[in-house]
Amino acid sequence: MTESGVRRPRNAELEARVLSIVGRLRARQPIEDRRVELKRGWIDPAKAARRLAGHANAARGDDILWVVGLDEGASEPVVGADETEFSVWHSQVTRCFIEMVPTIESLNVPVDGVTLVALLIDSSRAPYVVKNPAYGLPGGGAVEYEVPWREATSIRSARRSDLLRLLVPVAATPIVQVLDGEVELRRPGELEERFYNLSVNLYLRVAPLAQPLIFPDHDAEVIFSIGNEEIWLRECKLTDCRSPVPMASPSIAGSVAPSPVDTSQRGHGQLVVHASGPLRVLAHSWPGMGPEPDPTKGASARITTLADGHDTPVVIEVDLPNYSLRRGEAPVWTTANC
Repeated sequence: MTESGVRRPRNAELEARVLSIVGRLRARQPIEDRRVELKRGWIDPAKAARRLAGHANAARGDDILWVVGLDEGASEPVVGADETEFSVWHSQVTRCFIEMVPTIESLNVPVDGVTLVALLIDSSRAPYVVKNPAYGLPGGGAVEYEVPWREATSIRSARRSDLLRLLVPVAATPIVQVLDGEVELRRPGELEERFYNLSVNLYLRVAPLAQPLIFPDHDAEVIFSIGNEEIWLRECKLTDCRSPVPMASPSIAGSVAPSPVDTSQRGHGQLVVHASGPLRVLAHSWPGMGPEPDPTKGASARITTLADGHDTPVVIEVDLPNYSLRRGEAPVWTTANC
């Protein structure tokens, strides 16, 4: 547990997350998680401290992940890193901080004969302050210390508004429970044998806090994983659950009753949640070419969405262990509840 009460991932979960990043890079899919940074190698300690402090300050209590040994711009992103260099590098980085240093846990992840080093960084004790390495040198200026801030992928000095954000309590992440769901593989037509489309339909229950939650469509995505393959679904949205939807498994369709009251309202490219109640996640992939995903491999889905006014996205991991054929031809993966 971190000091903020958030459970930190176990080694197996962290390794799976790193391998997922590797899969996305090799599939030429962008890494859009603001909590992740990739490094080809061990960068200069002073530069690393400034970048680390800026990333941790902007994370506002979330764990952040650095992966050393990945080159995002290379045709083969897995270049590997010398894990024995971490202890020396870490001690040099630590000396660049003032008073408080982010806690870093390292994990070596073997991939294709080389090693990646995952650095899980606890940002719960922000703000972090670093020394100006040029202070006291000719032309180094009068600034001795800096509070860095990460904006997009660049690092700058924190502004007053950034420091105020650190002082304001972070809105608690909504609690979301997975009730049931399925992923179906469809083909557009009999003549389009090379193309397929994945359709996701998941039932959730969200427990908002003191005020309504707004979930914009543009902040939602689903990643469907089967074996080592990942399929990124962008056409994703949260919607209400006031009417039943036919699904592959009768147990799914019958297990989640329509909401008797209007706990949520859909419109204008977003869902507004007024009270605790059931929701649906709907997503479709663009038609993909090539062989269908192997149905014998383990399947799962990862839903990410962000409520307006919250800095921490809601991330939901769903196992889909049950496999069947709908009407004898369409592959369907369903949750363990079915």
